Amino acid sequence: MEPRAVLRISVGDRSKSAIVHHWFDRDGSRLVSDLIEQLGLDQLVVAERRLRENDQPNVSEWIDAVTGGLDSSTLVGATIAWCRWVSGKVRVQFDNGRYDFVEFQGWAAQWAAGQIESPKFRCLHSNLESYNIVCLNDGTVTVQEAVDKCEQSGEEAFRDAMQKCCVSGKRVLKSLLTTCPISMERFLPDLAEKCSCCQRDVSPGTICSGICQHCRELAPIDASHPVVSRLQESHGGYRKIRRWKGWVSDDLAVLVGSRLLSEDLIVLNVGDGEIRRTAHRSKLTTTWKFDR
Repeated sequence: MEPRAVLRISVGDRSKSAIVHHWFDRDGSRLVSDLIEQLGLDQLVVAERRLRENDQPNVSEWIDAVTGGLDSSTLVGATIAWCRWVSGKVRVQFDNGRYDFVEFQGWAAQWAAGQIESPKFRCLHSNLESYNIVCLNDGTVTVQEAVDKCEQSGEEAFRDAMQKCCVSGKRVLKSLLTTCPISMERFLPDLAEKCSCCQRDVSPGTICSGICQHCRELAPIDASHPVVSRLQESHGGYRKIRRWKGWVSDDLAVLVGSRLLSEDLIVLNVGDGEIRRTAHRSKLTTTWKFDR
């Protein structure tokens, strides 16, 4: 708590034949009448001299700056008054040892009279402010309004760290979710269903009769496609096949080659061309017989 100077400029008001006082803070802003009353500036008492000789230039500059806006008034005098200004920090500490601070400042008289609302803690992550201060498991100090509770693990974290599972509808930590390679929706891994063809874990909404949407909706693929060409070069048994269909992603491909009376299905890695599994079937049936 320290003394802070305010400036009173007294001018003669010719219309009222009276002296009028104008109060200014050190930044040049005018003090409103309510604040003047709250600080007791209408009841001045002589104080011990605080200004030093080398303060004179700053005081003169202060006076010149504020009197410039007092039109057609006669300067009677300038007075420096001192009021107590308080500033500091409140330390908020949790049982785990984590802590943070809430800074405050203002006129001491207003604080003592309860005329200033205590500042709220501001979360730097969410920019939200609140008196309800909490500490997350990772030691981050924040406010309850910025936090959500994972419906899967029960862990509390920032709201933007949560996402809705497209299958269960639960709001959970993003880190607990996996992405469906077909719909690109996010869902909990334990709710995934495995495609009986490509063996990928996909969202239940993209699978029917055990087969995912990609493997059900095979599109024609030209025999000159790099994945097909490499397969035929490295595996002679597929070189005579000219009609292909399937799908190709960044890391996996499913190819179906059509022969005269039968079809071959190959699931392989796009990167190294390694075959993961194969199957065949007669054109008279819809059921694949997997070799591996």
